Amino acid sequence: MSDLPTLYSCFEPPAEQKVEPGQPADYVGVYCVHSHITMTTKLPAGFQFPKVEAWRPIFDCSVPSEIETASSGYFAIWFRGIPSERGRFGSCVREVRVVSISKFKEGRELRPDEYVR
Repeated sequence: MSDLPTLYSCFEPPAEQKVEPGQPADYVGVYCVHSHITMTTKLPAGFQFPKVEAWRPIFDCSVPSEIETASSGYFAIWFRGIPSERGRFGSCVREVRVVSISKFKEGRELRPDEYVR
């Protein structure tokens, strides 16, 4: 078993992360190394599901060496970015230009037996 914290315990997503295409804003999400950033843009109220999007990152800033040298894995990442309009970017619905990374924390996915029942 990994001694990394679960991604679920690394951060609590904001209730809403406003997405205005072309406008810089501060975000927090989960970066899957060499792939995408999973963004929760709105948490559920009542019996709704959260709104989740996959964004393809374009790093316009220096990437911390712990992330850059990782061959795989997941990081909770706090960043300033400029999202694109919705579209098709491989398996992602947006691109995001990451202009700075203020904080990051390596984590792991939950095992099936760790899910709240």
